[in-house]
Amino acid sequence: RPGRFDCPWQHDEECDPADAGPPGTEADHYRLVGAADLLDRERLVALRISRRVPADQIPRIVDDCARAAAQKGYTYVSTFYSPGERAVRMELARLNDAALIRLIPTFMDMAYRPHGDETPLFAKGRLLVLSRAHDPGEAPTRAELLDLNAIAARLATASPGGKAVYVQPGPTYVQAP
Repeated sequence: RPGRFDCPWQHDEECDPADAGPPGTEADHYRLVGAADLLDRERLVALRISRRVPADQIPRIVDDCARAAAQKGYTYVSTFYSPGERAVRMELARLNDAALIRLIPTFMDMAYRPHGDETPLFAKGRLLVLSRAHDPGEAPTRAELLDLNAIAARLATASPGGKAVYVQPGPTYVQAP
């Protein structure tokens, strides 16, 4: 696992940052809430879907991701920020066994609580939310989102059977290096 982690909902003895990963700079320090054990799963898939993917292709991508989660046990790691990524997140939340790791570009303070469709996912141990431990500013920039996509790819490719997938306009998926 890259970076160090704080666990806002756990006691210090349950989540020692020294045990969570190698010491790093503040830029490599994250806050997390949810099912931290998802970081130890095999077959993590970093998912990035270009905003330029036409709306009529998104249902096929959503179906492919849902099928892979159900049949192959993939856990998706993403910002779930683009319209296609949000559609995948909504479908995976609907499934009974799918799990998600969501990277958020804004500061998550210690009072963070799940909301909306995240609440049942948290309750069932199917969601982990990670954020940078520093505040990048008002709204995420393209550079910050690309950085989070790179972190998702590092997390996924470090897991056995993990991979990074970048979906661009066109008939095929492009796997990240």
